[in-house]
Amino acid sequence: RDVERSRGLGDVYKRQYQWMLKRKCQDIHNDLIMTELSISEICYKYGFESLSNFSHFCRANFGQSPRSVRSLKDENT
Repeated sequence: RDVERSRGLGDVYKRQYQWMLKRKCQDIHNDLIMTELSISEICYKYGFESLSNFSHFCRANFGQSPRSVRSLKDENT
């Protein structure tokens, strides 16, 4: 029974993590496209320790570098 409970909690934590990750992605994407913040400022705003880690995160979640995402801003104006 305790094993079943712990599995249930694992699912809850996994869903919470996925929701937080999705929200973080949305906020980062929005900041890259809609603000004048530098990429470095956005990087540190969201708690990344280096631009390299931030770039890796963007490539993994958006399929492109932060600079490429930011270039969408210029295409939309």
